[in-house]
Amino acid sequence: SMKYETAGERKIDIALKELENTLSRLNQQVQFNIFVMSTEAKRFNKRKISPAMLTANDQNKKSAMTFIRALWDQMEDIKRGRGDLYDAAIEAMAEPLIDTIFILSDGKPTYGAYIVDQNIISHLQQENRFRKIAIHTILIGDKGINPELMKKIAEISNGMFIQK
Repeated sequence: SMKYETAGERKIDIALKELENTLSRLNQQVQFNIFVMSTEAKRFNKRKISPAMLTANDQNKKSAMTFIRALWDQMEDIKRGRGDLYDAAIEAMAEPLIDTIFILSDGKPTYGAYIVDQNIISHLQQENRFRKIAIHTILIGDKGINPELMKKIAEISNGMFIQK
């Protein structure tokens, strides 16, 4: 669904611009990683930029930008419209140093352990009950989207919801 246009741009292109914008603003004390949500959210380097957290220095930001720009070609599954939102979030939450997650999506999970809104919400809330990771959600698009899910994920984790 991210390949479709909204306001004259493909949703995936809007999401990648937002991710690049966020990375460019990280200060050098921040550690980050990028997890790609697609048909599967596995611990493979093709699904994330690095096996470990990266310091937000200029070189790592540059590598991340290169990784981001190549996503469309690398991630054939995204072109098929499958999104594994829950498993990607759980994969990110498994990183011991994570305290904040940004989810860029149209909010329409179509694959993975849970795809029903209430199941995703209740299981994310359960998994996050001790870690208290802030999950910020950025909703991309205005057609075929699910703002309620994205708002609720942000709400249950003291994150922020933004629509682009």
